[in-house]
Amino acid sequence: MVTDFGKFCRKLRIDNDEIMKDMAKKLEVTPSYLSAIEKGKRTIPTDWAEQIANHYELSKQQISELTNIFVIDSLSERERSALEPAVSAIYFTDSSDYLSGLWDVVSAIVGNNIVRNEGFDIRGLYDLLNTED
Repeated sequence: MVTDFGKFCRKLRIDNDEIMKDMAKKLEVTPSYLSAIEKGKRTIPTDWAEQIANHYELSKQQISELTNIFVIDSLSERERSALEPAVSAIYFTDSSDYLSGLWDVVSAIVGNNIVRNEGFDIRGLYDLLNTED
């Protein structure tokens, strides 16, 4: 089964008229290793989001999408279960009374450095969490 990260990479290759071998060469890995990552059989290396953004000159929207996908695909089931209600509450809340506490929960699960990243998008994260099987 191809992960969201794998789908993103596949679309990127198609848009750039590349094959897996081309992307693997840019990321300095073998095509079989890249394939294993796209299928969720291997963990996504932490520096790949930045490498892909640089090699493919991604737009801000694409960087945001990649950041969210990277976050979702790297979470354990337990982390994902804890994250879903907090993200939903942030997305739908109008009350600032507990909003900062919810952001603290998201930061604790996802990582403060990611939440504060320019590419982080709560709407995109919410959409990804709610379209998973």
